[in-house]
Amino acid sequence: MQLTVIRIRGKDNLRINWKSRPSMYVCICNALRDRDLKAAAADPSIKGAACVFKRCDAKPKCGRCLPDVADMIAATRIAPDGIATAAE
Repeated sequence: MQLTVIRIRGKDNLRINWKSRPSMYVCICNALRDRDLKAAAADPSIKGAACVFKRCDAKPKCGRCLPDVADMIAATRIAPDGIATAAE
């Protein structure tokens, strides 16, 4: 995977193409990356963090990642127009 860095002419700021960034570990205990957890959290049948871990064939251990997983679930429940949708 390649990270693309674009230098803006005349500026010292850098713009980074985040789509090509490597995925980040969110749960160190289970070696789960953000892309894996986001994909599991996107399922409408997911009701909480425990369901996300179950979908990833893991169990939460230390619990430090649980707020991040809950945020991922909440982010998938917000529609493009900014209105939250309820899980079925």
